[in-house]
Amino acid sequence: MLLSLIRKEIVLNVLSLRFAVTFVLFFVLTMVSIFAMTRSYQRALDTHESSSAMHRAQVQKTYEASTEGLVAESTERDGRVHADDCLEVFFDTNRDARSYFQFIINTLGTVSDTHYGHDRPGQDWNGSVTIGTTVADTFWVAEVAIPASTLDGASITKGDIWGFNIARVRTGNASEYGQWVPTYGLALRPDRFGYLLFE
Repeated sequence: MLLSLIRKEIVLNVLSLRFAVTFVLFFVLTMVSIFAMTRSYQRALDTHESSSAMHRAQVQKTYEASTEGLVAESTERDGRVHADDCLEVFFDTNRDARSYFQFIINTLGTVSDTHYGHDRPGQDWNGSVTIGTTVADTFWVAEVAIPASTLDGASITKGDIWGFNIARVRTGNASEYGQWVPTYGLALRPDRFGYLLFE
């Protein structure tokens, strides 16, 4: 009888000790997991913030030390605007990755516009475009308004996606070609454009 009682006490104490140990281990593992996930999240956040900061720095580098050295010689529509410091804008409205529109704008507001692709008019095409440019001491700005209808009668509805790219060409103060979406070589690659989503 006494032996049976002792056994019962030992079994109950051992089981409760197991429960306590299991509970403590579970709690410790949970805390370690939360800590690890928090650290991982913080590292990802730090990486994202660092990447954003780098992107902001790259955007700030689009400013010129001085705009006095900018090249702006083309004054005729569809002239050699691409040889000046300029901005290039590309639209692939039907996303066929073959035909597209290109607008090149220099600091004078001169434009060269082309409709590339099979059975397209090429540089004979002139779209409707309104341009305003400002040249300051350390940067220049181009404001460009292009009606969608001038792009082969395109229209825009919510959810539409176009192929799109934009590039900045530096000629005077540096020899540099920077793109929003790198096409890795020739810029005239609509199959490598990014996407413009209308919301």
